[in-house]
Amino acid sequence: MISSGHLIMVPHVKFGFILLLILLIALGIFAGVRFKLNRKIGVSFFLMYIAFVVYAYIQDMTCDYDC
Repeated sequence: MISSGHLIMVPHVKFGFILLLILLIALGIFAGVRFKLNRKIGVSFFLMYIAFVVYAYIQDMTCDYDC
């Protein structure tokens, strides 16, 4: 799917890569604290979720399926 030297990526693929990155970060954080959830870790997970939802909403508003 290369057109004029640029890689065209379906918007849903970008979200999949971002969610995979968030999953790896979450697993890394859990492994770093020996799989114990405390308030700071819970807040960081919630903020990652909010950041993804905001990104998805902004992406949906600005993208007309050609980005």
